Amino acid sequence: MKKSKKLINLIRGIACVLPVFICFTSCMVFNNDKYETVSDMQDEFIGTWTGLAGYAQIVVGSDTVSYIYRDAETYEDSLTVYDSIIWNTKDGCIEVENSDVLFTMSEDGQSIVGGYGGITIFYKGGELAEKPMPTELLTRAVFDAKLSVGYGYFSASVEDICDEVVRDMTINCYTIEEYGTDYSQYEEHVGIMDEHPGDAYIVTLKGDVSMNPNLDYMYTESLEFLKFLIIVQNNEIVYRGCFDMDGYFETAMILMLTD
Repeated sequence: MKKSKKLINLIRGIACVLPVFICFTSCMVFNNDKYETVSDMQDEFIGTWTGLAGYAQIVVGSDTVSYIYRDAETYEDSLTVYDSIIWNTKDGCIEVENSDVLFTMSEDGQSIVGGYGGITIFYKGGELAEKPMPTELLTRAVFDAKLSVGYGYFSASVEDICDEVVRDMTINCYTIEEYGTDYSQYEEHVGIMDEHPGDAYIVTLKGDVSMNPNLDYMYTESLEFLKFLIIVQNNEIVYRGCFDMDGYFETAMILMLTD
């Protein structure tokens, strides 16, 4: 009789514990969420990710995803900001409300796959592709520029003048950002960039300048003797202007042109 009561109590105990056990094991077996919390998911997603060899980029924030696309020909950027996003912890993806846009983390956490109307792979960090320097176009623009003295009565191209009064010449091309703050002192030229939209470049010429074109042995040490501001739009020159000229070069030019 006592054994029967113990058996009944044991069965009752198991009956009480069994639902809890089944519930616990069910949660363990069927809870396949990729992230436990939104915070865990954000820790992995938030940041800058770059794809398409630098022509596409996403910046993931806590409540937005910014998509930047850089045109491979014009290098102009188009920006789309998704501000109605859902952190789907179950599937491990960011959903954009009322659209088919998804951003899903890869299994190794090293890339995000996503986009709209196609799949793009974005990798952590990276920079957008830089526009290549149109060195040949800039060089030709400078060499073809005319310099004159005597109120324009005497003139010649930069190339022809340099052939006569400069030796060991080099030409360097910079973006405005690369050139630095030295350009800002030429205030009369700064406004030109507002008047002529496009890509602005600084081109400098450096070499040994003749101190007297009639004497072959009198040359300065190497120096920057000419500086140009050039603005390019759609692969065409829309502005070209000399904003600095060294005194030795100016003297040599005058002597050469008026000889």
